[in-house]
Amino acid sequence: MDAEEPPADGPPINDNAQELAADGPPINANAQDVEELDAEGVPAQNGEEGDDGEFEDEEFDDDEEIEWEGVPDADNSGWDEGMRLRIERGDPEITSLTIRDQERLSHDGMGGMYIAPRDLSDFIPNWESDGAAIGNNTHLRELHFSCLHQLGGNPGDVTDEQLATFFSSLAASSQNSRIQSMVFNLSDLRGVAFHNLGDFFRNRDDFERLRILGIWGSPEKIPALNAVGLDRLRNALGQFSSLVEFELSESSLNDEEAESLINALGKHSRLTALNLRKNYLGKKACSALASNIGQRNNVILSKLVLSHNTLCDEGLATLGGSLADSTTLTELHLSNNPGVSARGWKPILDLLQNPLSNLEELSLSQNTIDDGCAMLLSGHLHGNSKMKTLNMGSCHQITIKGWRALFGAMQGCALENLKVHDNQTAGRSRRLCSSFGDDAMLALSDALVGNSSLRTLDLSGNRGITAQGWRAFSQCLQHPESALEELFTYTPGGLPDINDDSATLLAQSLSNNSKLKVLLLGYASLSAKMVFRVQGTVWATLAQLLCNKASILDTYNSNHTLQKLFTASDEIGTQDSDIEYRDNIHPFLQMNEAYTRCEAARRKVIVAHFGGDIVPHFMQMERKMLPHAIAWMAKECHSDADSSKKNGLPSLHQFVQKVLFAVDLWKETSNGGGKRQRLN
Repeated sequence: MDAEEPPADGPPINDNAQELAADGPPINANAQDVEELDAEGVPAQNGEEGDDGEFEDEEFDDDEEIEWEGVPDADNSGWDEGMRLRIERGDPEITSLTIRDQERLSHDGMGGMYIAPRDLSDFIPNWESDGAAIGNNTHLRELHFSCLHQLGGNPGDVTDEQLATFFSSLAASSQNSRIQSMVFNLSDLRGVAFHNLGDFFRNRDDFERLRILGIWGSPEKIPALNAVGLDRLRNALGQFSSLVEFELSESSLNDEEAESLINALGKHSRLTALNLRKNYLGKKACSALASNIGQRNNVILSKLVLSHNTLCDEGLATLGGSLADSTTLTELHLSNNPGVSARGWKPILDLLQNPLSNLEELSLSQNTIDDGCAMLLSGHLHGNSKMKTLNMGSCHQITIKGWRALFGAMQGCALENLKVHDNQTAGRSRRLCSSFGDDAMLALSDALVGNSSLRTLDLSGNRGITAQGWRAFSQCLQHPESALEELFTYTPGGLPDINDDSATLLAQSLSNNSKLKVLLLGYASLSAKMVFRVQGTVWATLAQLLCNKASILDTYNSNHTLQKLFTASDEIGTQDSDIEYRDNIHPFLQMNEAYTRCEAARRKVIVAHFGGDIVPHFMQMERKMLPHAIAWMAKECHSDADSSKKNGLPSLHQFVQKVLFAVDLWKETSNGGGKRQRLN
């Protein structure tokens, strides 16, 4: 690879006397002028943030000594007792609590089960006594009730009587409570909590968040609430008016039930987010929404999620009319509503041309969207400076005519995130079934040349794109104004939709790209069952892209931005390609993610060029160059707390050891009366 200009924070290079700038590597042993190194290049934050619930080194005035630190034992012994004492004593570190009725079991991979280690906020309460302690705690902000197994009526499952005692005690002791959020995840089918929390809701004017979730994916579609539970929830919603966020999803609500629930939410004028996805909402629910959430009712709704429902043209027209005067709505999710015809989407698309609209995100995937809709949408997008995210995945009726119109509007809008994934129709022939192929890719590539706003692009699942389409798209990545940071090309179903030639083209196009951080080529871990299997040519191209070892300057000019190639890359197998990835690609991706560009470049230089016998590199340098090169190699040693990350220290230690050995040998030769010789 020819040497290119180094990154902006790198050293100025000339042909003969190459200088070492603040963050650059030692390039040439014959340099005449060397500038002082500065202290830049401190590694960025690495690793995950600590859990908010983790409790460290806090002492309480009590004679009993309890160990609270760290992860609980494998059998979770004593964990609940320790958590109970922390709750009773008002440990300020516990602001969120996940309440279960039994231990979580996990598969051990060999057909067996084991008790999963607890999260730091997990708690199995005493249902008769712990409600009061939780109600009296002034630091708790969120309660999450997870999978209370009362559905099957199995022995040991929590009973309605136990839940009633728990929630009654919580409500009676909540005068000083600061709980603002509750989440019920398949936990209270009959709404016992809402039946017994009346006093809690009536005494609070700052309870803001209520989420209730069922299970949509099961064959029975287990709802979050049955008819009794839903009636109790409606009554509870009438006890207060402070909700900011409400969700009742995956619960199989029919149109009439949804209508009555939405009417009960009408008094919550502070509501900003409403999520009713995966139910059976129709015309009546849309009418209730229009009556209760419109701007005329002083509702400040900013997010509305109605995806995976049974909306119809008439209902959507009513809803669109009520949203036309909204200045607060920024997110509208309407994916997978097959009951709406192509003509029925016009009232929603017309929202984009309303000068009062502040809509920033619109999701229309898996709908009956045709070329007419695409052309109408393109007209509304052109000149729109507010729209940031558009989801048009699985819109199979759009042809190349519609895609060209839609992409043509991108030059005149401010889109930052575009999803056009899985645009193909049913059938076996990949070329014949895809509605998004090379022609659409060419239109998209033309629109993106010079585009400086798009940050994320999802092209996954479009199997009609061939190497020709990827070749055209690679030109966008090489454009200096490209702002793209994330590119998705994988297929969640498991079949590859990008071959080795296409992957190599994409990798080569990133040689001068300093923006793209995520290039998801496959959906799998790198194991023997990896669904996306690439060959050595792709690995070699990626390895050279991330760390070109031809020379120190080539290494410094490598790509120090790309951080991720697969949706899961921690499980690396023993296949040859897996080993190639583990040894020559994955470590450099981790460096790019953990450190600044200049620091990643410095560490790659050390790994690639100073991993063996480094003494000859230093011994050949001019005396004036030597101290700066040594300082450059080890300058991070005082800033990294983790010694395993001090890449320069082993090389520096090796250098000092060998130099001292050479000096001692030189002294022995001198003292022996022999002729002094300079040892190189």
